[in-house]
Amino acid sequence: MKHVAILAGFCILIIIRPAGAWASKGPAIDDLGILIRAATFWIGLPEKPGAMAYLIVPEGTVVKILGEEGAYFRVNHKDLIGYLEQELVQRVEPDLEPDPERPVNVEPPFPRTISENRPAPYAAPMKARTDYFVVTEKTSLRESPDSQAEVLLRLSVDAKMEVLDSSGKYWWKVQYNGRTGWVKSALLRKE
Repeated sequence: MKHVAILAGFCILIIIRPAGAWASKGPAIDDLGILIRAATFWIGLPEKPGAMAYLIVPEGTVVKILGEEGAYFRVNHKDLIGYLEQELVQRVEPDLEPDPERPVNVEPPFPRTISENRPAPYAAPMKARTDYFVVTEKTSLRESPDSQAEVLLRLSVDAKMEVLDSSGKYWWKVQYNGRTGWVKSALLRKE
């Protein structure tokens, strides 16, 4: 019977005392923060495996601080729960008026979907690639990739041309003096 009374008293204590009151330190339920610089919003704690950089939150955005974990605040941003570096978030009082000169939570001029908020995978910028080749033996520039196709031009040794398509095994599409046609790939070498 003594155990039942202790258990009942403990249950009443849980019901009466809000969950936030158990922690002696940490943010209050209405703590807000404003980003002093643009920051990466992480899904999952960045120090742990499986964390994902989800989006960049712009400078001046107001977020709700839910807790602290290491060097990060656990925050609510547009109904998403994630993590921001503490050094990039300045706590603000919820009843303070925001500075009218500093935009807060600026929205893009069009609606964004969740997939648009995800950072794009990094891809190295593509450089315009131009491959130049020279003819190693006298040959012909032909209309199509076939030895029976119409001859457009006769090509001399060391004639320089741009290769447009080198995916074929025997014939490559080239451009020579403004004319586009096909040349046997075995008779070309890279300049």
